Amino acid sequence: MYAFAEWYNNRIHGALDLEYFETPNEVFIRKMRSENTLGMFFEWSEKEVSI
Repeated sequence: MYAFAEWYNNRIHGALDLEYFETPNEVFIRKMRSENTLGMFFEWSEKEVSI
């Protein structure tokens, strides 16, 4: 299931901006509030440091 979701979200989608070849993942990140992006970065960095 993970492989399908990865493929689906990283392909060019006709409903998105075809001029810039946007994928669903890119649109999700672009429309995400900056506070959420920063929080995700801190969460990721804490996991990397604790390993």
